[in-house]
Amino acid sequence: MAWTIPTARTTGELITASIWNTDLKDNLLLLKTSIADDGRLSGEIRAYRENVVSAGIVAGVVTVDVSAAAVYTVSVTAPITTLSVIGWTASKAATVTIRLTQDATGGRAVTLPSAWRWAGGIAPPITTTANKTDILVLYSDDGGSTIYPSLFTANA
Repeated sequence: MAWTIPTARTTGELITASIWNTDLKDNLLLLKTSIADDGRLSGEIRAYRENVVSAGIVAGVVTVDVSAAAVYTVSVTAPITTLSVIGWTASKAATVTIRLTQDATGGRAVTLPSAWRWAGGIAPPITTTANKTDILVLYSDDGGSTIYPSLFTANA
């Protein structure tokens, strides 16, 4: 489908289901959608990318803000004693991915929060081998009060 010129609208005009369905949907070939009169959105995402943010270690602490990004990388250049995940939204489900990569020296421990709810109740060890990567995926649907983590990739 080719780009079509939307109907002229005024600044601040509310986009109604009718306007979305006639003027905007499918114009970028990224999103095929329709909005029902009750506000429900249905459709298909055809292309999707997320920004990747680098999080640093400050005095042993790494802070990941779910409200700022959903994908973080951390170069483990020092021991991590606290991994803090903030910015969850109450009553909304969110997932955040954290890639931890040991630097060329390696041997640096990463301490994971004890309150996280691991499958089986036990946190897996994080790789300390030089230049190796672990990827964590965290999920919460209660504003971050309960975080369900998974070690997606280990020692890669």
